[in-house]
Amino acid sequence: TTHQDVAEHIDIPTVNAVNTFVEIREDYLDAFNRNGRTQFQFAFDRATDGDGYFDYISFRAGDYVVELERPELIIEYVLEDCFEFPTVPAPTQGPFTTTIFSNQGEDGFVTEWHWSSEIGYLFNTNAPSFQVGDSGQRQQLMGMLSFDTSSIPANATIDSVEVRLYRAGAS
Repeated sequence: TTHQDVAEHIDIPTVNAVNTFVEIREDYLDAFNRNGRTQFQFAFDRATDGDGYFDYISFRAGDYVVELERPELIIEYVLEDCFEFPTVPAPTQGPFTTTIFSNQGEDGFVTEWHWSSEIGYLFNTNAPSFQVGDSGQRQQLMGMLSFDTSSIPANATIDSVEVRLYRAGAS
Protein backbone atom coordinates (compact mmCIF):
# COMPACT_ATOMS: atom_id res chain seq x y z
CA THR A 1 0.00 0.00 0.00
CA THR A 2 3.01 2.26 0.21
CA HIS A 3 5.30 3.29 -2.61
CA GLN A 4 8.71 1.61 -2.51
CA ASP A 5 11.47 1.49 -5.11
CA VAL A 6 11.75 -2.28 -5.35
CA ALA A 7 14.00 -2.36 -8.43
CA GLU A 8 17.03 -0.35 -9.46
CA HIS A 9 16.35 -0.07 -13.18
CA ILE A 10 14.90 -1.71 -16.26
CA ASP A 11 17.16 -2.74 -19.11
CA ILE A 12 15.03 -1.27 -21.90
CA PRO A 13 15.15 -3.27 -25.12
CA THR A 14 16.00 -1.14 -28.14
CA VAL A 15 13.68 -3.04 -30.51
CA ASN A 16 10.12 -4.33 -30.30
CA ALA A 17 9.18 -7.97 -29.66
CA VAL A 18 11.95 -8.44 -27.07
CA ASN A 19 11.63 -9.43 -23.40
CA THR A 20 13.25 -7.59 -20.56
CA PHE A 21 13.54 -8.74 -16.97
CA VAL A 22 13.27 -6.55 -13.88
CA GLU A 23 14.88 -8.11 -10.82
CA ILE A 24 13.21 -7.24 -7.52
CA ARG A 25 15.71 -6.23 -4.83
CA GLU A 26 16.33 -8.79 -2.10
CA ASP A 27 15.24 -6.53 0.74
CA TYR A 28 11.66 -6.44 -0.68
CA LEU A 29 11.10 -10.17 -1.15
CA ASP A 30 9.07 -10.47 2.06
CA ALA A 31 6.68 -7.71 0.95
CA PHE A 32 4.66 -9.94 -1.40
CA ASN A 33 1.01 -10.37 -0.44
CA ARG A 34 0.33 -14.08 0.20
CA ASN A 35 -3.43 -13.51 0.43
CA GLY A 36 -4.21 -11.53 -2.70
CA ARG A 37 -2.60 -9.07 -5.11
CA THR A 38 0.86 -7.62 -5.42
CA GLN A 39 1.05 -4.58 -7.68
CA PHE A 40 3.88 -2.79 -9.44
CA GLN A 41 4.09 0.72 -10.85
CA PHE A 42 6.59 1.56 -13.58
CA ALA A 43 7.84 5.09 -14.22
CA PHE A 44 10.90 6.86 -15.55
CA ASP A 45 13.16 8.60 -13.03
CA ARG A 46 12.94 11.80 -15.06
CA ALA A 47 9.26 12.69 -15.37
CA THR A 48 9.51 14.63 -18.66
CA ASP A 49 12.11 16.14 -20.93
CA GLY A 50 9.79 19.08 -21.73
CA ASP A 51 10.14 18.84 -25.51
CA GLY A 52 6.38 18.65 -26.27
CA TYR A 53 6.64 15.21 -27.91
CA PHE A 54 5.60 11.79 -26.70
CA ASP A 55 8.54 9.98 -25.12
CA TYR A 56 7.42 6.57 -23.96
CA ILE A 57 8.07 2.89 -24.17
CA SER A 58 5.15 0.52 -24.43
CA PHE A 59 4.96 -2.97 -22.90
CA ARG A 60 2.31 -5.66 -23.32
CA ALA A 61 -0.34 -5.78 -20.58
CA GLY A 62 -2.40 -8.64 -19.15
CA ASP A 63 -5.20 -8.07 -21.69
CA TYR A 64 -2.98 -8.88 -24.67
CA VAL A 65 -4.29 -11.81 -26.74
CA VAL A 66 -1.01 -13.77 -26.90
CA GLU A 67 -0.42 -15.20 -23.41
CA LEU A 68 3.35 -15.57 -23.86
CA GLU A 69 3.69 -11.82 -24.42
CA ARG A 70 1.83 -10.87 -21.22
CA PRO A 71 3.74 -9.68 -18.14
CA GLU A 72 4.92 -12.47 -15.86
CA LEU A 73 6.04 -12.58 -12.27
CA ILE A 74 8.64 -15.33 -11.83
CA ILE A 75 9.09 -16.33 -8.20
CA GLU A 76 11.62 -18.79 -6.79
CA TYR A 77 11.01 -19.98 -3.24
CA VAL A 78 11.77 -22.71 -0.71
CA LEU A 79 9.59 -24.12 2.03
CA GLU A 80 10.57 -24.31 5.66
CA ASP A 81 8.68 -27.55 6.21
CA CYS A 82 9.11 -30.65 4.07
CA PHE A 83 6.04 -32.03 2.40
CA GLU A 84 5.47 -34.77 -0.13
CA PHE A 85 3.84 -34.32 -3.50
CA PRO A 86 1.63 -37.28 -4.47
CA THR A 87 3.74 -37.87 -7.61
CA VAL A 88 7.15 -37.38 -6.00
CA PRO A 89 8.60 -40.29 -4.03
CA ALA A 90 10.69 -38.24 -1.60
CA PRO A 91 9.79 -35.15 0.47
CA THR A 92 11.16 -31.89 -0.82
CA GLN A 93 11.64 -28.32 0.33
CA GLY A 94 12.42 -26.87 -3.08
CA PRO A 95 13.54 -24.62 -4.54
CA PHE A 96 10.32 -24.17 -6.49
CA THR A 97 9.68 -21.72 -9.30
CA THR A 98 6.24 -20.42 -10.12
CA THR A 99 5.23 -18.09 -12.94
CA ILE A 100 2.17 -15.88 -12.50
CA PHE A 101 0.67 -13.92 -15.40
CA SER A 102 -0.59 -10.41 -14.66
CA ASN A 103 -4.31 -9.88 -14.06
CA GLN A 104 -6.38 -9.04 -17.09
CA GLY A 105 -8.48 -5.93 -16.61
CA GLU A 106 -6.25 -4.63 -13.79
CA ASP A 107 -3.14 -3.74 -15.80
CA GLY A 108 -2.88 -0.40 -17.51
CA PHE A 109 -1.37 3.03 -17.29
CA VAL A 110 -2.14 6.28 -15.52
CA THR A 111 -1.89 9.68 -17.18
CA GLU A 112 -0.98 12.60 -14.96
CA TRP A 113 -3.66 15.32 -14.48
CA HIS A 114 -1.35 18.20 -15.41
CA TRP A 115 2.34 18.11 -16.27
CA SER A 116 3.37 19.48 -12.88
CA SER A 117 0.60 18.08 -10.65
CA GLU A 118 2.01 14.61 -9.93
CA ILE A 119 -1.63 13.54 -9.54
CA GLY A 120 -3.11 10.67 -11.54
CA TYR A 121 -5.98 11.48 -13.87
CA LEU A 122 -6.98 8.79 -16.34
CA PHE A 123 -6.41 5.09 -15.68
CA ASN A 124 -6.60 3.03 -18.86
CA THR A 125 -7.18 -0.68 -18.20
CA ASN A 126 -8.67 -1.55 -21.58
CA ALA A 127 -5.50 -1.44 -23.65
CA PRO A 128 -3.41 -4.47 -24.64
CA SER A 129 -0.29 -2.51 -23.66
CA PHE A 130 0.78 0.15 -21.18
CA GLN A 131 3.04 3.16 -21.65
CA VAL A 132 5.80 4.48 -19.41
CA GLY A 133 7.27 7.94 -20.06
CA ASP A 134 5.62 11.25 -20.88
CA SER A 135 2.98 12.60 -23.24
CA GLY A 136 3.23 15.46 -25.73
CA GLN A 137 1.63 17.65 -23.05
CA ARG A 138 4.49 16.71 -20.67
CA GLN A 139 2.20 14.57 -18.50
CA GLN A 140 3.78 11.52 -16.87
CA LEU A 141 2.61 8.10 -18.07
CA MET A 142 3.00 5.41 -15.41
CA GLY A 143 2.42 1.71 -16.01
CA MET A 144 0.59 -0.44 -13.48
CA LEU A 145 0.69 -4.24 -13.21
CA SER A 146 -1.25 -6.46 -10.83
CA PHE A 147 -0.48 -10.10 -9.99
CA ASP A 148 -2.48 -12.57 -7.88
CA THR A 149 0.26 -13.78 -5.53
CA SER A 150 -2.05 -15.77 -3.23
CA SER A 151 -0.63 -19.04 -4.64
CA ILE A 152 2.69 -18.46 -2.85
CA PRO A 153 2.57 -20.66 0.28
CA ALA A 154 2.41 -18.72 3.54
CA ASN A 155 5.45 -20.58 4.91
CA ALA A 156 7.57 -20.02 1.80
CA THR A 157 10.83 -18.11 1.87
CA ILE A 158 11.14 -16.19 -1.38
CA ASP A 159 14.66 -16.36 -2.83
CA SER A 160 14.22 -14.27 -5.99
CA VAL A 161 11.59 -12.46 -8.04
CA GLU A 162 11.69 -11.11 -11.58
CA VAL A 163 9.08 -9.32 -13.64
CA ARG A 164 9.21 -10.20 -17.33
CA LEU A 165 8.01 -7.49 -19.72
CA TYR A 166 7.56 -7.70 -23.50
CA ARG A 167 8.30 -4.52 -25.45
CA ALA A 168 5.44 -3.55 -27.77
CA GLY A 169 6.59 -0.18 -29.07
CA ALA A 170 8.07 3.23 -28.35
CA SER A 171 7.81 6.85 -29.35
